[in-house]
Amino acid sequence: MSGNLFKKKPIIPFVPTLQLCRNCDNRLRLRRTETRTIYTLAIGIFEAHIRQKYCQFCGAVYSCEALSQMVPSHCCVGFDVLDYVGRALFVECLNEAEIQRRLQAKNISISRRAIGYLGKKFVLYLAIAHRECCHELKQFLSVKGGYILHLDGTVEGESPHLVTSLDELSGIVLHNMKVPSENTEDIVTFLREIKKLYGLPLACVHDMGQGICAAIAIVFPGVLDFICHFHFLRDLGKDLFEKEHANIRRWLQSYRAKTIFRSAQKELFQIINQRLEFQKEIAHYMAHHQQGVPKASLSAVVKTYLMVAWMLAFKRELKGLGFPFDRQHWLFYQRIKIVIPLAESLKKHLPKKSAFTQMMRIFSSISRDSELHNVARQVEEKSAVFDQLRERMRIALPQTDQGLNDRGDETINLREIEQKVKEFRQSKEVIAFTEKDKGYQKMAQQMDKYWDKLFIDPIEVKTPHGKQWIQPQRTNNAMEQFFREEKRKGRKRSGTSSLTKSFKAMVADTPLIRNLNNPQYMNILLKGKSSLVERFAQIDAALVRQEMEKHQEEWRDLPKGLKNILKIPDLPQKLFQSLNGLSDN
Repeated sequence: MSGNLFKKKPIIPFVPTLQLCRNCDNRLRLRRTETRTIYTLAIGIFEAHIRQKYCQFCGAVYSCEALSQMVPSHCCVGFDVLDYVGRALFVECLNEAEIQRRLQAKNISISRRAIGYLGKKFVLYLAIAHRECCHELKQFLSVKGGYILHLDGTVEGESPHLVTSLDELSGIVLHNMKVPSENTEDIVTFLREIKKLYGLPLACVHDMGQGICAAIAIVFPGVLDFICHFHFLRDLGKDLFEKEHANIRRWLQSYRAKTIFRSAQKELFQIINQRLEFQKEIAHYMAHHQQGVPKASLSAVVKTYLMVAWMLAFKRELKGLGFPFDRQHWLFYQRIKIVIPLAESLKKHLPKKSAFTQMMRIFSSISRDSELHNVARQVEEKSAVFDQLRERMRIALPQTDQGLNDRGDETINLREIEQKVKEFRQSKEVIAFTEKDKGYQKMAQQMDKYWDKLFIDPIEVKTPHGKQWIQPQRTNNAMEQFFREEKRKGRKRSGTSSLTKSFKAMVADTPLIRNLNNPQYMNILLKGKSSLVERFAQIDAALVRQEMEKHQEEWRDLPKGLKNILKIPDLPQKLFQSLNGLSDN
């Protein structure tokens, strides 16, 4: 390992090779000497004996270029360690403790806090390098005919919103910003910066957020504006029957259905574990269930256990699309309805246990609840209409196995889909429903409002290879997938489900990490250098320090030093005492 190359910590001199000033050709003099402990992966830990020279006539200062290629000025951690930590944190998703152990194995001992700091520093170096090559990126995008702007934001708890833009054609993250909220004013600022850096997009793809829609109309008037079909469908379904579906959940919660059914399942499992014949029945059934119910009869206990377990396993039937595509509460109710008459026929054969008695009481109450039945029927009817629209739009279909990554059927012409959706909207059935139900009215209003943003013809662009036609994706799922991946990585690093604290501390340009996997982007970013280590060495370290200070100040919860004051246990009393001494002036 590099850290063990030397038995003793070596002392390496770093002296400028120049003898004469580049500006005025006068002989340079020694300005100062210092010794710094440096941490690098290439050499390990060493003492750098650093000399600076200066020109007494023009004041120019010269340092050793070899050292500036290894470590930033005023720092002790080399660029190779910075690169290693950044990739370990954001690409491998390791936490600070794991990275610390790895570095210790390389004889590099730094604290976890320092590792977190280096992670932010890595992103800032990357962000500055990204900004320095925006002109080349713009040229690269223009060669492809332009860029299609995908825009979205995400938030965790009370953290600021992270807004990110992505080019659909190249897959490159273009620009990022943390804003207090997704209001029009903040998004306008964000979009104007994109316009300044990359020019006008060929088209915009986004969700139905009012702030984003309004901001795009202000900054990119006349640019093709496209609403994500998945978000569009999801919002229509919520307008149509979210209220009724939520009512089913509240009704079942009032019965404490899941809690009581789980208690009954637990009691049944304990009984089965105590009886060998029951265990054999379960094993025999599992061995033959693919061929149907085995010929051997099952006891009432085993039958009831399997039915209750099946009833509680309703989420296995979901497709991972979320409401309104998945209707988990309605599905749970449907399974309860199926089990009720079967359980009634078995109840006299079950042991006298309180959990079973409670379960049968819940079954009886639910079967007599006409209001719950009516609400479930409304959800079923509206779901059928909603599924018709899903079929016509050919996206998020009931038989899908792609979950939230579903981009829709891309083999069908958009104009064909448009015609089918128009037939649905103008059908007598939908018109009749809108005359008597507010849910259908909201659905129809949303369809009319966003109709012009749903179906876009292929865009003709000019490239060095001639004219080409580009069809924008009809979903914003690239952005959704991106944010889900970032949150998954964040939870893996932190080991917690809540990312509010992480999002507050996150550098806004962290999403640029995604671009490191794009060879074309890296070729532009490196500007002829062979690695990020060499590229980062070209960046002014003072600029990085300014960016770090700006980041820390921008999203600090409390003014610097105030936290120490808040630790005072009797602060209110002291404040009151000081108030007594205030004058009216």
